[in-house]
Amino acid sequence: MVNTTTRELENPEEQPMVKKAKAEEVEVAAPSTTTTESNAENNKAISKTNGLYYVTFYTSDIKKSVKFFTEVFGFKERKEEGGKEYEEWVELATPGQHSTQIGLRTLKEGVTPGTIEMSVLVANLEKFHAEIRDTKDLVVRSPPTRQFWGGYTADYALVGLEQEVLFKALEDFPFRASFDKKFYSPITDESTYLYYTSVLSSKVLQVADFFKTVFDFKEHGYPASEFWTQLKGPGTHSSYLAAGAFKPQYKHESYKQGTVQLEFVVPDVEKFHEKITQNKDVIVVSPPEKTAWGSASAAYIFDGLHIGVAQNCEIIKNSLEKEVPEVETETPSLPPTKVEEVEKKEI
Repeated sequence: MVNTTTRELENPEEQPMVKKAKAEEVEVAAPSTTTTESNAENNKAISKTNGLYYVTFYTSDIKKSVKFFTEVFGFKERKEEGGKEYEEWVELATPGQHSTQIGLRTLKEGVTPGTIEMSVLVANLEKFHAEIRDTKDLVVRSPPTRQFWGGYTADYALVGLEQEVLFKALEDFPFRASFDKKFYSPITDESTYLYYTSVLSSKVLQVADFFKTVFDFKEHGYPASEFWTQLKGPGTHSSYLAAGAFKPQYKHESYKQGTVQLEFVVPDVEKFHEKITQNKDVIVVSPPEKTAWGSASAAYIFDGLHIGVAQNCEIIKNSLEKEVPEVETETPSLPPTKVEEVEKKEI
């Protein structure tokens, strides 16, 4: 990757929390009154992030995409009964305590269908921003900003590849824990769930090092290599993030350096293949085939989104973290930041 100088792109619609803040001069972030911890290890302060919380899929047709994920994958919408319907944003619940949730979002300027934006949960957004803003190959797209729904977010991109890898930092918010608990469902042998999010590149180790630095993720499972490096976050929301090389069968022209692919586990790849190929908008990149590690896998594209699936097997089962009861603990209220609320429909 090239040595790109970090820069902030000003957006007149957004009001940043702080501008040009140094790490030692950062103001305390806005209140976060409830924290969810799953075990003693997680009771330690979140160092930088609490894992991948969302992956957001930018789609050209949000209604069609909701139907695709609910009918083919069996996912359900995450929304309160009688809650407000958003035309630009839909949340989907995926099984598992450590699984990342999926967001579907309409296109915005400069974003093409199939683009994935990864969102990490952080304890203190201002501190996180001050720590990472000068990271090599990172561009700040939007500094910490209060959104219309009351939360605080910041937008970034990993540059230096053929296409940028987008990610967002989301400060933990009071109702997050109870909302997650309401839509939680356990992983079983019959579950279809998001297993990991992979960034495909020929520069696997460099990409992995970037996310280890920015997200504070650690190597997990197999030893890091130039073909595959799997990472895991330190907290409750700890779905896997992987940097991987292109597989020989991925010959579709849409695959580029920096392509983000969502990898799902399914009970039966052949049956899933029959179901997903009934959708006329699906492109088959790689039909079901046996893998060297004892499973079967396939790959598809839907509205520009790159999808990989693997059949459930003992290796996958043994890699999952044991689910434990979540315990909500109160944390002291923090002084509010000096920020004006942004009235815009942006998540």
